[in-house]
Amino acid sequence: MDKTLETKYHILAFFSSPENDKYKCYLCQKDSKFLTQKKGSGYTNLTTHLNKGHPGFKELYLQVYSEEPPVEGKPSFFSYSSKIVNIYDWISLVTKCKLPISHCENPDFLNHTHLEGISIKTLTKYMNK
Repeated sequence: MDKTLETKYHILAFFSSPENDKYKCYLCQKDSKFLTQKKGSGYTNLTTHLNKGHPGFKELYLQVYSEEPPVEGKPSFFSYSSKIVNIYDWISLVTKCKLPISHCENPDFLNHTHLEGISIKTLTKYMNK
């Protein structure tokens, strides 16, 4: 696939439609700040944000959009599914930081993260898929 087209699909999937050259990342959930991207300058800021803040975004994209890419003007899958984003973030946090799975139910740990709690059973189910 053409690299420019692939980048555009990633932007359509993971960011809200721009308002005054400002985009909001769906993967950041409630802590999302607006990212500025001037018209005609490409998507450098946005792709940098995805690469640094969400290193597994390409795999997630392929899982969701394996059949057909996102369509401009049609809401992104991620704009509706905070559950999927939460599960992805838990899997990412637990695996990258080598944390015990039990952290997902620990109230003290939950106080220090933007993630919503999830049961060990549910997290394990999705990790084994």
